[in-house]
Amino acid sequence: MVSEYLFATDAIVTSILHDTIEDTKLTKKQIATIFGELIASQVEDLTRVTVAGKITSTEMIKNLWRQKNYDMLTIKICDRWHNLLTIDAKPQEKRRELLLETLKEFIVLAISLGMRKAELD
Repeated sequence: MVSEYLFATDAIVTSILHDTIEDTKLTKKQIATIFGELIASQVEDLTRVTVAGKITSTEMIKNLWRQKNYDMLTIKICDRWHNLLTIDAKPQEKRRELLLETLKEFIVLAISLGMRKAELD
């Protein structure tokens, strides 16, 4: 999905690794050693776990928007789209939360970035 919007190799690699810090034992330092500091920093930007604790997707979106980090926002939208495609695997309450957050934050973001529905199919 990401490669349809972002053509830079670092963005594509970052999209593949986007959840690794949050969901595995892989660290930013390890990612930097293997893939370089840029990709490690981008993966960290997409990680909801911070020194202060876990942040919401909404907080992450606001931070990335303030930074004008549109490539990382595009990766977040594609990640959310994938989450929606696999929503049946989630418990009912999590589905509800995911859908409400998508309606409230991600659709507005996609429109702001100029992404149209036809492009997400």
